[in-house]
Amino acid sequence: MTSSKVFISYDHDIMKFKEMRDSTKFEKILQSDITEIGAKLDALGMDGILIFSRQNSRWNLIFAKHLGLVAQRTARRQADTISRSGFMLSSGERIGRGDPLEQLSADNIGDLSKSVQQKYISTDLSGFHGDSRQN
Repeated sequence: MTSSKVFISYDHDIMKFKEMRDSTKFEKILQSDITEIGAKLDALGMDGILIFSRQNSRWNLIFAKHLGLVAQRTARRQADTISRSGFMLSSGERIGRGDPLEQLSADNIGDLSKSVQQKYISTDLSGFHGDSRQN
């Protein structure tokens, strides 16, 4: 019997998605709250996971917490291509051709949302008056 879900891991070091044959540990991870899955992928040393549901004919993409925005965008482009053209399994079966893709984890924008002062100045500037000299 074929599993209802196919798990494809993303390795940013080689910038590739690879089929995962042992899916039992990922079935358990998916039962977690979506906000916890990224941390669990971190613990497994994974950068991301692409999941194809045979039941729903749908792709889901989840990134580990440590993966930055640029790496996420690189993986997302590849996942978009996979969702359009499908993914060839080691069995020779092509799955997911033309099926929708949804990214379940939030983008990791790191400190991009912080102002320069929040990033680089660690002191409270209250009381700072600057240069009071007149030119």
